[in-house]
Amino acid sequence: MALPALCADWLPAHSGLLGTDRMRHDVLWMLAHGARTSLVVGLGATALAGITGIFLGGVAGYFGDTGLSLSRAQYVALWGWLPLAWFYALYIRRFEEGSVPEWLTRIGIAGLLCLFLLLCAQLLGRLLPWLRKPVQLPLDRGLRFCMALLHTVPAILLLLALSAVLERSTATLMLLLALTGWTSIARLVRGEMMRMRVLPYIEAARSLGMGEWRVLVRHALPNALAPVRAVLAFGVGHAIMAEGTLSFLGLGVPDEVVTWGRMLAMARTQPDHIALAFWPGAAIFLTVLACNLLGERNE
Repeated sequence: MALPALCADWLPAHSGLLGTDRMRHDVLWMLAHGARTSLVVGLGATALAGITGIFLGGVAGYFGDTGLSLSRAQYVALWGWLPLAWFYALYIRRFEEGSVPEWLTRIGIAGLLCLFLLLCAQLLGRLLPWLRKPVQLPLDRGLRFCMALLHTVPAILLLLALSAVLERSTATLMLLLALTGWTSIARLVRGEMMRMRVLPYIEAARSLGMGEWRVLVRHALPNALAPVRAVLAFGVGHAIMAEGTLSFLGLGVPDEVVTWGRMLAMARTQPDHIALAFWPGAAIFLTVLACNLLGERNE
């Protein structure tokens, strides 16, 4: 497997310290550019999964099924944007071409639809008293249902299926890895929050007149993040391995981007160039080992 033309333009064609491939491309340069891609994907996916898991797990664990309510108008608007967003994603084409993936543009439009419906709900709630009655949000049940739904399908199969149908880009790969990695963080934060919400210092903060969101953000959530650091360190290594697996199968980042997994795929067609298999494999092994050791230290 030769490198694409877009990639071959900036790779030096000479004998390097770590050897070269069949096209005389320097393996050391490919390792350097592959490290950038793998670390960006690993750190970015873990950061997105951490933000999502901490927010959802913290809110669901602190408020439970009865601690947060919305008006009927807001509740209808919260669910009413879903069919509109689905209709837009299926039947309306994007209005401009650009470097932003098509699905990301559609998610942005769906978010604007949600904000518009919430604004309309606020206006209707002031006109109709019936729409101002509160409705309890089953946050904890909803979170447990989403986690159970994601756990019914193995993560690698879900990644392979979604990578095959979505537009291939670094941002897409990071979001897919975050989609399959936030559940473990959310479960951990939810358990910690359920334990902390009845502790004396949380009750003392409420008795001083602090709002629930202020107590959650300033007192409960920071104390629940101590065990999350280890999970985040393990998550970086897991994301790097998943990126290497997808790139090895040709389903990760675009073909013109060099990654450690793509270098391993090149080694399959060039068995006489041992450097293409040894050095990226060693780089993945050492990086994942460092992440695991860092996670064990933070436990």
